Amino acid sequence: MIRARYVWLFVGVVLSTHIGCKKEIDQFVPVQEAVDFDFSSEFSDIRDTLGYKIEGDDWNIVYTPKGTAFILKPGMFEFTDGSSCSCETVNVQIIEVAEKRDLLLHNTPTVSDNALLATAGAYHISAAFQGRQLQLIDYEQICFVLPSKKLEEGMELFYGSQSRNRFSWTPASVISGSQSYVKKGEWLIDSSWIVGYECFSDNMDWLGVHKFISDGTENQTCVKLNEFFTEDNTVIFAIFNDQKAMVRLDYEANKGFCTQNLPEGSSVRFVGIAKRDDTIYDLANETARINADHLQTLSFMPVPLSDLKSFLLAL
Repeated sequence: MIRARYVWLFVGVVLSTHIGCKKEIDQFVPVQEAVDFDFSSEFSDIRDTLGYKIEGDDWNIVYTPKGTAFILKPGMFEFTDGSSCSCETVNVQIIEVAEKRDLLLHNTPTVSDNALLATAGAYHISAAFQGRQLQLIDYEQICFVLPSKKLEEGMELFYGSQSRNRFSWTPASVISGSQSYVKKGEWLIDSSWIVGYECFSDNMDWLGVHKFISDGTENQTCVKLNEFFTEDNTVIFAIFNDQKAMVRLDYEANKGFCTQNLPEGSSVRFVGIAKRDDTIYDLANETARINADHLQTLSFMPVPLSDLKSFLLAL
């Protein structure tokens, strides 16, 4: 159970007695001290951001640690103000979201307009020339091939965006039409065959290869905790056991941490992480089958930071 830290305020109270004497009384009033907890920045690793250099007039092929091949060339970029770039050497940065742990750490829940998604993989892509940010020229596309041992029907390309402190995915077909798409198959890259998904994107920033696994029917799920657990010091996630999918619960005053995105009958693991101070964290880890209007209880226990990081890596 998380415990609030207190600072003690000295209050001098002067009381008058019935005989006119005055006595000074010391009273200690507890005041909860705020805890600043930015989960993603505290637990993501700088090594999660992969750096590449692409050069010359020809296509460059770069690979992520999980084997995704990105096919890029310097001439496909321009500056973000629309001006042309000589771009002899372009620095490309890629964040690969390949495991359930990555979904949590990079705050990329698999939700699109209240409908639940399962993911084959997601990426954040940025490019710069001599420190200035770049964007794709209008007619250019990023091509990447995502390896997969199991090719599933219904996989689409999605673009991710952050708004009002909430992350959401939008089908690329809604924004870019048929020009951005995903094809499954076997692809010859660098003299090697890759079985997986070939993807073409008109966009950079967040890209994901997902499929819909719910129709958006709402089913409220809440985790009710005591008053010391707030959006400032606590995060609650629901991680699906049989899909690569995750939902982050939002804090609502008087209701707790809630979401509308967990279909009835789903098997999920609730993971809660609360921060007491700069060195002390509490962890809750409970598995549940979701009912209609589900109300979940969680028990938090203190955990060393090293053990908490190991737990996240094993998700």
